[in-house]
Amino acid sequence: KTLLDLQNDKKLAEITSEDEKAKAKLKIDADAKLVEIDKLTIHEDLKKKLRDAANEAYEAEKAELDKKQVADKAKKDEEEAKVQTEFQTKIADIKIAAIKNDDERDEATRLAKLKKQLTDLDADKEFIKLSEEEKAAVKKDLIDASEAESQKSKNEIVKKGLQDELEILQAQQKGIEANSEAYFNNVKEIERVSYELKIAAAKGNAKEIEKINKEHSINNIAIEKAEKEAKKAILLERFKAVENFGKDLQVLAGKNKDLAIAGVIIEKAA
Repeated sequence: KTLLDLQNDKKLAEITSEDEKAKAKLKIDADAKLVEIDKLTIHEDLKKKLRDAANEAYEAEKAELDKKQVADKAKKDEEEAKVQTEFQTKIADIKIAAIKNDDERDEATRLAKLKKQLTDLDADKEFIKLSEEEKAAVKKDLIDASEAESQKSKNEIVKKGLQDELEILQAQQKGIEANSEAYFNNVKEIERVSYELKIAAAKGNAKEIEKINKEHSINNIAIEKAEKEAKKAILLERFKAVENFGKDLQVLAGKNKDLAIAGVIIEKAA
């Protein structure tokens, strides 16, 4: 090897980056080619043409090498990002699984899924081609759909809870004395839960909700009226019982003047 070759080998050995080393090797080879051309014993015009052709070849090879290195780096970055994403997903799954509350765990799962979908979108080649406004619109649709699904799940949970509560109240009603205060308190609770269940089932339908509210108002008035009527009937029944007791006391008293007077007082009080 010549001294120049040894110097070039030393120069390449000192370069740690493989990409930079490939570029340096390409330049060394191009310079060596120019040296060989200069050594030729031919006309200067021909040498110039050969040098121009060699330089053009070098620039073309350099451009191709740059293109390849950019592509290789993009691929490597993509693979590293994929590995990192998979690792982060595993960590997120572990954290989500550790959440004890079912509702909180479901919400965390939804948010993790949405985050992955948004990340995948940003990496999608066709999505990247869209304008910023189009990208924002697509992301908004994705987020809205996720939130709508979440709300639907929450509504189903609420409806299930209300349905269970309604069944318990209806079962309780059978064991409560008719027209008692506890009876009407339970009736009011049945109406309340039934109303909330219907609202949840309406899913935001304004017309249906208006109809439910009207029906609920009518039912509450009817329950209040029935409760008042029941209380009135109970009072009348008690007054009648007291009146009858006064009459019976007078009959039993006979000639006992004090007892008879007491009976009259009780009857008048009734």
